[in-house]
Amino acid sequence: MYSASSILPKAIVTATLPITQVMLPVMSVAGAEWQPRRNALLKALGLCSSLSALGVAVLMAGSELICNDRFGIRFCSTGLLATLALSAIPLALLRVLIVAGLALPTQHHVIFPGLAVLAFTVISLAWIRTPDGLAFVYTGFCWLFLMIYGAVTMNGLREEATVHKPLVP
Repeated sequence: MYSASSILPKAIVTATLPITQVMLPVMSVAGAEWQPRRNALLKALGLCSSLSALGVAVLMAGSELICNDRFGIRFCSTGLLATLALSAIPLALLRVLIVAGLALPTQHHVIFPGLAVLAFTVISLAWIRTPDGLAFVYTGFCWLFLMIYGAVTMNGLREEATVHKPLVP
């Protein structure tokens, strides 16, 4: 049931991949200049959040047709589909932030993905017993990780901007 319900939310995350693939060369070409890199990041975040939110809205509106309809996905659960669809938004945004983080001179932000995976694994194995519980914890971790990683990445980008900021007499 969990696997059948996660197919279309994964498609939302996959559909936003080209945005990140375009953002990386734009940020690389900008070099040390802060403004073009910042603009590329903001555009990518805006576009990814819009597209993924639209995908989630479509999945939630059509969940009755998608799950267990004559032409729908067998063994799909509308509740699981809705919960897992909500995790597609932070995952799409995380991909953008992780790629943006690769442009940072310091690499301390790479610790957070490992810690998040470890914490999720421990909690899932120790306390989660149902597919609904797993979907809820997974979605919660996606949003929590987005907030933490986003704050760390934005702080790193802000620090880099102050280092490269031209002095005005």
